[in-house]
Amino acid sequence: MSESESVASEHLLALRSVLKPVVRLCLRRGLKLQALIEIAKEQFLEAAADEVSRAGEAPSASKISVMTGVHRKDVARFQQSPTPQRAESDVITRIIGQWQHDPRFQTQGGKPKTLTCQGTASEFAALVRSVSKELSVYPILFELERMNMVARRGNSVTLLKKTNIRRDNAVEGFRFLAEDADDLIAAVEENLATELKTPNLHIKTEFDQIPVEHLAQLRKWLLQEGTKFHLKVRKFLSQYDAEINPELKTSRTTEFGRIAFGTFSRSVPTIENEDE
Repeated sequence: MSESESVASEHLLALRSVLKPVVRLCLRRGLKLQALIEIAKEQFLEAAADEVSRAGEAPSASKISVMTGVHRKDVARFQQSPTPQRAESDVITRIIGQWQHDPRFQTQGGKPKTLTCQGTASEFAALVRSVSKELSVYPILFELERMNMVARRGNSVTLLKKTNIRRDNAVEGFRFLAEDADDLIAAVEENLATELKTPNLHIKTEFDQIPVEHLAQLRKWLLQEGTKFHLKVRKFLSQYDAEINPELKTSRTTEFGRIAFGTFSRSVPTIENEDE
């Protein structure tokens, strides 16, 4: 076996491990193999088109076919299909984050303050413009009200929820999972493939002999403590964000970076995982 074949074999073994949780999810949700194959094909084509465009070239069917191994007729079918619109929740998430961390929209105690919302000169309008000057204020306010994330009283609006993930919205919930998985996979890949002076954080703590009667209590503790720590991280990192602190944008600043920090917890009876 050549070196390139050996590397490819290692990658396939790694992919097998990564795909296993996805397959389990499909089985739990009643999704069949053919549907997964079709979705995988679409994602191959979409990712390849993004890569080609990022390189400054036109994403032709022939280029994408060579990159992905997908037949050109399927590439053409994909290119003719309408591209799904990205969820508006990205904008909502940014606005909520700005509301929580920008001192202009906080109380003296550091909490999201109640904002005036009447007219284009209102505090809420300033909040929306701080995220993007292209956004219309009232559609954003309407959407926040529709999602029960804010309470509007007269000419003022108060933030009620600090996250826009709805438990009854599977598509939205799994979109967040996909974003988290993308970051986690990239972080692990960077740790393995490059010699970073400071590697990406990748830590997991696990105990499998905890009496079941303590699980609910510990799940609650992890949620509370994890939330506290995230608030601490957000408060610290927000000091370095140029969108929240415009003074950080100087004539010498030409590039910006992105930092993602994610945590999760899960507590189940050990017997559920004995075959995993």
